[in-house]
Formats: sequence, C-alpha cells, structure tokens
Amino acid sequence: MSATHASDETPAETLSDLSDHILGVPGVSTVYPAASPVAQVVSAIGAALTPADADREGIADRVDIAVSDDRIRVRIGVDGVEPAGEVCRTVYAVVRAWADRTGRTGCVVDVTAATIGD
Repeated sequence: MSATHASDETPAETLSDLSDHILGVPGVSTVYPAASPVAQVVSAIGAALTPADADREGIADRVDIAVSDDRIRVRIGVDGVEPAGEVCRTVYAVVRAWADRTGRTGCVVDVTAATIGD
C-alpha cells in the first residue's frame, strides 16, 4: 500500500472538503498529517528535489489525510471536552460516507486520536 496526500484520482479540493468536514465534527481541534514521520521526511525530500508543478504546488501542505486504494488514514486532535472515542466514531462515519461517495466502499478507514486536550 502506498499512502499519498493527494493523487490524480483524488483531487485536492475533494480531500480539502473532507478535511473541512472532519474539522466540523464537535470535539475535533485539528487534523494532523496522517503519513508516518519517515514518509513525511521522504515526501519533503522528494518535493525539494522535484520541480513544482503549478497545478499541484502546495497540495501536501493543505491536505493531511492519507488515501490509498484500500485505506484512508486520518489523525486528529481532540479538544478534551467531548469523549475521544465518540469523536473518533463520528469522524469515522464522516470519512466512511466520503469513501462511499467517492467509490472507495471497501477500503479500511483508520482514525487515530493523536492528541487529547490542549
């Protein structure tokens, strides 16, 4: 599985919309980059060594949701007011609905509360 922040099959504006829906869930304080730290470093090095395409410039900076053919990975910060488990279940439902609408019905949805509270 190769995780990406955005791909030709997944327009950045669609992922940005999903990110906005996730941030609209009560209790979500932020969306963190879903890629592992190693993948983030490799991606940053690749971006630094590759000439920027004007249409794709900045996509990785705007979208923090990892999407592949079989998995969608989301890492969120929870404000600590709402129960973290409940917030994650609601985010899961939002992501699952998006996956179904975009033809990814069978994919795994992975939601992680990376931080709780300030």
